[in-house]
Amino acid sequence: MSDDLELALQALHEITAEELLNRLRSGNATAAEISQAINLLKHNGITMTPSGKKPLDDIANYIPDYDESQHYPH
Repeated sequence: MSDDLELALQALHEITAEELLNRLRSGNATAAEISQAINLLKHNGITMTPSGKKPLDDIANYIPDYDESQHYPH
């Protein structure tokens, strides 16, 4: 890959991340934009585990913890 193309792709990546971050911070991000931000993180290998810090723990607390031994009616 040429240096010019590499720089252009890097700039596109940075601009995309900055725009998504701005939308998220504004509180006006759509569901599609939130999904795009999640995918951007995922595709770049960025992960985080809950560590007692908000808001990740807040989200984790809302996910049901199902007991696999329970049987649910169909």
